[in-house]
Amino acid sequence: MTKIKLTNWKLCAPLALPRAGCAVGVTGGKLLVAGGTYWAGEKKFWDARVDAYDAATDRWHSLAPLPQPWGDAAAVAVGDAFYILGGGAEGLAQKDVHCHERGAWSVVARMALPEPRRSSAAAVLDGSIYLLGGLTGTGSDFASATNSLWSARPG
Repeated sequence: MTKIKLTNWKLCAPLALPRAGCAVGVTGGKLLVAGGTYWAGEKKFWDARVDAYDAATDRWHSLAPLPQPWGDAAAVAVGDAFYILGGGAEGLAQKDVHCHERGAWSVVARMALPEPRRSSAAAVLDGSIYLLGGLTGTGSDFASATNSLWSARPG
């Protein structure tokens, strides 16, 4: 097992837009940040923006946006593909799986989640994607939290 020794945190270039609930992963040596939410005044917005961070230059670059605003999704990277699992907009959980590969976004219908989920956690183990928990309800329905664990193998 590789041990990482953190000595201190370093402030890096900020995102172009403050965001929470965004999907994050690493592909092609870049940190990708997709979608998410932010507040302006008293209103919450869901965003379709996608940015890539280059640690070598400490710079962000815009990429093709998501097909629609999206937030509160889990995300993983498998090889050169970046998957966004579940999430949604306007507080509604969705089953969709989006994939960013070769500079373009697509919906991967064959990998749709069995049920809508948002605010889940995801990880990759031995080439399979695992999705844990999440909320099935809308808005702040935290009573809809689940203990489900699903797995899928891209391909």
